[in-house]
Amino acid sequence: MAEDADSDPSLYAQGLTRRFGDKTVVDEIAIVVPRGSVTGLLGPNGAGKTTAMRMMAGILRPTRGETLIISYDIWREPLKAKAALGYLPESLDLYDNLTTEEFLRFICRAYGMDDGITDEALERWMAIFGLEDLADELIGDQSKGFRQRVALASVFIHDPEVLILDEPFINLDPATSRMVKDLLMDGRDERAVLLATHLASVAEEVCDHVIVLNKGKVIARDQPAPLAKRFGGDLERAFVELVKEETPA
Repeated sequence: MAEDADSDPSLYAQGLTRRFGDKTVVDEIAIVVPRGSVTGLLGPNGAGKTTAMRMMAGILRPTRGETLIISYDIWREPLKAKAALGYLPESLDLYDNLTTEEFLRFICRAYGMDDGITDEALERWMAIFGLEDLADELIGDQSKGFRQRVALASVFIHDPEVLILDEPFINLDPATSRMVKDLLMDGRDERAVLLATHLASVAEEVCDHVIVLNKGKVIARDQPAPLAKRFGGDLERAFVELVKEETPA
């Protein structure tokens, strides 16, 4: 395990590497997220954030490395690992020919939730994300913002112990963004959260730790405040300067 690993982390990835032909997109990265914490994954376009998250979620097989979700290897015990995982991809892949309620019920069935628990979960999460009036509306007819809400509801609905969220605030209005931030912070005692964001303000507000990626490598990891302090107290400037340092002129 990495030296900074928690004794029993909810999300543990070590040596993650992914090559596409001769190109190394993710290079020997380690990510450890203990239960009760939120870790932000920052990096410029092409840094490898999405590829890393897809490997950790069991969507893309790594060239090398391992990921454990609540001690279950994502590739060797995928059903047990994914039962504890909620994954939000950057590019949504929803069923446009289903209504909001049909889609969320399908997700509940996929996780083996019984009818009573499903009904309770549907009522709760559709209310939280303001989807009650869209229960019978096809997902394909909804705006980008409401599609993002449906996707987020589907991630939370089975009450996962680990969340991997790739740019969760895309297309959300300010009020919904605020609500999602509150959800992440209120659930600190219950979950381990890894979220990719290009917004330094989000990392400062909700993240306990920040990992900065550039060209597939981890170039910095720290708590937001100490990292920002190295660059005059400005986390966004810290992110820009760190990437600049690692990018040849």
